[in-house]
Amino acid sequence: MHGDGSYRDISIDGIATFGVNRAGQQIVSGIELIGNLAWNPDGQLRMATDVAGDPRFTVAQNHNVRNGAFVGDDPLFVDAANGDFNLRPGSPARAKVTTAAYIAGLYAKDSNGTAHVLPTSAGAYYAAA
Repeated sequence: MHGDGSYRDISIDGIATFGVNRAGQQIVSGIELIGNLAWNPDGQLRMATDVAGDPRFTVAQNHNVRNGAFVGDDPLFVDAANGDFNLRPGSPARAKVTTAAYIAGLYAKDSNGTAHVLPTSAGAYYAAA
């Protein structure tokens, strides 16, 4: 997932169905949770399902969510209350993505259209390390 904004709940229920079809083939696979940033200022953040061990998911180089649990600290957004989710200098979410394959193709640019350069930040907006 790659985007920007503030969300109370993010769910793939109703969007994706897991399991196998009548031919025994997986219905959903290849879901990538890479370079994401999760933050809720009241600390009430949870993952309903631990997808880290699910072979249909790639979970890597995220900030604040690892192994299906919230583990992080304030990413230091510029002004989240007013919709500015860029990262301030000194943000712990900077330099989280270090694998070139994770910023290729669809993810080569951030939500502002700025090209990602390694290492890059987690979240929707590029921030230099």
